[in-house]
Amino acid sequence: MTTDPVPLLQALIRCRSVTPAEAGALRFAAQVLGEAGFSAQELRFSASDTPDVDNLFARFGTGRKHFCFAGHTDVVPPGDEKSWIYPPFEGAVAQGFVYGRGANDMKGSVAAFMAAALDFAAERGPSFEGAISLLLTGDEEGPAINGT
Repeated sequence: MTTDPVPLLQALIRCRSVTPAEAGALRFAAQVLGEAGFSAQELRFSASDTPDVDNLFARFGTGRKHFCFAGHTDVVPPGDEKSWIYPPFEGAVAQGFVYGRGANDMKGSVAAFMAAALDFAAERGPSFEGAISLLLTGDEEGPAINGT
């Protein structure tokens, strides 16, 4: 892997994406993936008595063989931020770990998905005959009705 997922994770953590607020996390993913040739489509879903939720579908390639990473960028509230050793929305690196709200659930995985997909797309190039995509939501930690 040549794309380092750590800066991607730090950027995602810095987005205060407490459900249902997107707070820039999906826009960041769309921008990074779009710059690499992914077709990024932002989708807003709504249902009665629930908050509207932003989602993202980013795809590279148009072939029928299709692999899709699915995940979420929303997080639960951090609670008392003074009780955190490292600020919850900073993405601090210490002792070889990245600390912050969502580092484990699930912004770390989304950063790894992005890095893997970026490397795959760069290696295969535009002549790739299949498709690889990311389907991301901001509604997993909340009502989970307007997400993926």
